[in-house]
Amino acid sequence: MFPLALLNPSAPATLALLHFDGANGSSDFVDSSSYNNTFTGTSVLSTANPKFGSASLRSEVYTGTGAICARSDGFFELDDSDFTAETWFLAEESTWAKNLFVATDDGITILPYDAFIVDGKINARVQMEAGSVLHVLEHQTTLTLNVYHHFAMVRSGNTLKCYLDGIESSTSINIGSGILKTGITRLIVGRGAYGIQGFVDEFRLIKEAVYLADFTPPTAPFTY
Repeated sequence: MFPLALLNPSAPATLALLHFDGANGSSDFVDSSSYNNTFTGTSVLSTANPKFGSASLRSEVYTGTGAICARSDGFFELDDSDFTAETWFLAEESTWAKNLFVATDDGITILPYDAFIVDGKINARVQMEAGSVLHVLEHQTTLTLNVYHHFAMVRSGNTLKCYLDGIESSTSINIGSGILKTGITRLIVGRGAYGIQGFVDEFRLIKEAVYLADFTPPTAPFTY
């Protein structure tokens, strides 16, 4: 199924925009995109350590489910379009696979696009529809724990790149012109099968290649 913005060129390109602001302990995750998607989950907002605004998403390994949007209509399928998925996060540990965000199915057996931390490095991953080929791109910089980092993964044409704190990955991957894996029923921010221990503040998924070279990370909450 083709995303709405491909069927309707005038449709907004931003599919999800989460600021994670609100009352301490709340699980009301507001999507500020024009689509106003419903995100639910058992992880909660915390006012203890936001990057911007009043709160951030507290993500704890094995105890939370993150902010989950369940849609089975193909809305979050990106097909062959350019896209940027970006977030701010603070990791308290970084030893092995910790999801920042993941698009997947109910059984977490397909991974069209996600980002995860392993052995102190952050990785961007996409899965292609043809042959279910997985492409994994690791950023060269070792994370600093207990401080906020900005991360973005970007598809521009056939190329997948990622950026940590505005610095482009030293390598990129030619993923070809094919579409990403279909069958997405959930977009999860802050917690997947294995999640980040720490905080997530701000998440944006947009069908545009926002960053094409090194940049200064945003100094305010994401906009459209």
